[in-house]
Amino acid sequence: MTTTPAALYLLELLEEFPNTPTKTLARKAYEAHPELWTDLENARSMLRYYRGAKGAKMRKHAVQLREFDPSLWNPFNFPGSDETEYLPFMLAEDCKRILWMSDIHVPYHNVEALTAAVQLGIDSDVDTVFLGGDFMDFYGIIKRQGVEKIMARAEIQVDYTVEACARDYAAVKATASSPQGKSVTTFGSASPDNCRSPYFLEMAEKRAKSRSVLMLCGLYEHGVYSEVEEAHIDR
Repeated sequence: MTTTPAALYLLELLEEFPNTPTKTLARKAYEAHPELWTDLENARSMLRYYRGAKGAKMRKHAVQLREFDPSLWNPFNFPGSDETEYLPFMLAEDCKRILWMSDIHVPYHNVEALTAAVQLGIDSDVDTVFLGGDFMDFYGIIKRQGVEKIMARAEIQVDYTVEACARDYAAVKATASSPQGKSVTTFGSASPDNCRSPYFLEMAEKRAKSRSVLMLCGLYEHGVYSEVEEAHIDR
């Protein structure tokens, strides 16, 4: 193994800072002893050599193959994410004149600004309107996964009773109970008038559960609703 002053110093740094990014470590080394390398990239190249990051053929010379501690990717212990894979949306080739709008935040939109934007599109003879995101502002709507997380965290138990189950209508009674002895009973219903899904009983059960849990936690009084209740929210 090479025992030049530069190599020995880098090996010491690798032992002391095994999870520090290569470029950061190279900068630290070069700033401390610039006389040992021709430039910063020279120090970085040597570090990559010792970490086995210069290709498969050079990996046999590595003294430290980087194996990151998983906790380093979440050092502040943020809660788990419901993030899903991002798939970019591809516009059709015949979209030539595009009106881009984003951050409208309905129902908190500015009518004059929105009117001006739409009029601009009409005057410009656009053939496509692209909504870039945040068109609606439903800060008070919680997803099904969120309701489940609340139930798990607060140890809430929900009991159900089917009140009605017909071809075009279903109603379910739900009673949510906490370990502290508090309980809330409410109902959920579904029909063609308020539900696009044909599974009315399942939707009624979801609505009853969400309502009972959010009521029990005191969130209803603050205007927080479940996403399965959007049809009932008066905006």
